[in-house]
Amino acid sequence: MKIILLPLFTFTFSLFTNLCGAQYKVILNFNDTNGGYPYLGGVTVSGSKVYRMTGQGGIYGNGCVFSMDTNGSNYKDILDFNGTNGANPSGSLLLSNGNLYGMTTYGGGGAKGCIFTIDTDGSGYKDLVDFNSFNGARPYGSLTRSGNKLYGMTSYGGTSGTGVIFSLDTDGSKYKVLLNLFGNSGSNPNGEVLVSGKKIYGMTFAGGTMAYGNVFSMDTNGTAFKNLISFNGVNGSFPDGDLTFIGGRLYGMTEQGGINAVGNIFCIDTSGTGFKDLYDFNFTDGAYPYGSLIQSGNLLYGMTTQGGLNSDGLIFSIDTSGSGYTDLWDFNGANGSTPYGTLTLSDNVFYGMAYYGGTAGYGVIFRSDGSVETGSNKLSVVSDQWSVYPNPGNGIFTILPGHPELVSTSLDIAVYNVFGEKVTVGMLKQVQHGCIIDISSQPAGIYFYRIISEGGQLIGDGKLIKE
Repeated sequence: MKIILLPLFTFTFSLFTNLCGAQYKVILNFNDTNGGYPYLGGVTVSGSKVYRMTGQGGIYGNGCVFSMDTNGSNYKDILDFNGTNGANPSGSLLLSNGNLYGMTTYGGGGAKGCIFTIDTDGSGYKDLVDFNSFNGARPYGSLTRSGNKLYGMTSYGGTSGTGVIFSLDTDGSKYKVLLNLFGNSGSNPNGEVLVSGKKIYGMTFAGGTMAYGNVFSMDTNGTAFKNLISFNGVNGSFPDGDLTFIGGRLYGMTEQGGINAVGNIFCIDTSGTGFKDLYDFNFTDGAYPYGSLIQSGNLLYGMTTQGGLNSDGLIFSIDTSGSGYTDLWDFNGANGSTPYGTLTLSDNVFYGMAYYGGTAGYGVIFRSDGSVETGSNKLSVVSDQWSVYPNPGNGIFTILPGHPELVSTSLDIAVYNVFGEKVTVGMLKQVQHGCIIDISSQPAGIYFYRIISEGGQLIGDGKLIKE
């Protein structure tokens, strides 16, 4: 009996009313040599280039800075951290006037992390500031630019050892601790600050009146600090990401807390009034978000590190009013797992990262794009263009194309287990007669197949169940 696979993954985009031909695609599998385990923040996209750091991997195992084309080609390792020039970066790179700015969590002259800049071609590296505990230590977030100033936070260091908020000029001069975090003012922030006019807004992971973190505002000169709200568990707890400013309101997520204790989405006025719990995760629809929200139109997009169909995390959308929550994409190991980061939207294309999974298990960078038309519907990869039988089966499966245009002289097919480990690879030749995939030697369970065209495009994927 033939079983036609229905689309395994769907992706709904609202920033376009309808996208046809859109496709989720892993554009880079980290393998330790080219980096591994990207943590917090998002990718930086400029024109046809993507820039990013990884927390580990590279030549010295301390992480690296790299560039590549937005289609995943022309990967270039432009900096390897060796301890002296920093180690184990997290967060996003800030691109400004042809220079990349970032922070490392460890390494540098004081071994507590550093702020650095480097040209996009890999030249001109400069260590701007070394953290030494007194001026902050171990930043886990990203930098924000306003005018000729950079702003950021460290998770540790300062007078109380629980982090600082700082500023400096883009040339590395005039470094200033604006605020030493402690107690009610919050502590141990992991994200970046939001600068709007003369105001800074941000979140801390812990501290506040209940020690579950808070949302704060202050002037850019370090005065007029205000605790806008302290999380108490019920209204959320332990936020890891950044705030998003929309129409005079601040939107964010907490990693834990909320009704189901696995995180929530909230908004609050910049004055500290009007707090609203927009959505409580419940694991089935996602759990433990570490990243931030991005906006397109009246929709917010984000990711969770766990939960969803395969418990590997998911991508979601939700209306800014809190209605219309939709699970858009479920990670499965092979296509990435546990995204500790934030989506990036550039030219109607979503980019993102997963911390684990992919072909080598060190994480992935992915994209999803399509063409704009009118109407409204969901997007899917072309899993429904292929049929598999018998499924479930004893480990020997036949895969057939559903449409003649999918036939090629040579197509690659790979099968992965739920941990993202490749268990078999083969060639689809004369696919009109089918291709036999044999995983009978593998243990019973769920597996995922991927079909790649001669040009390197993902043209089919789906699920195999071995009994």
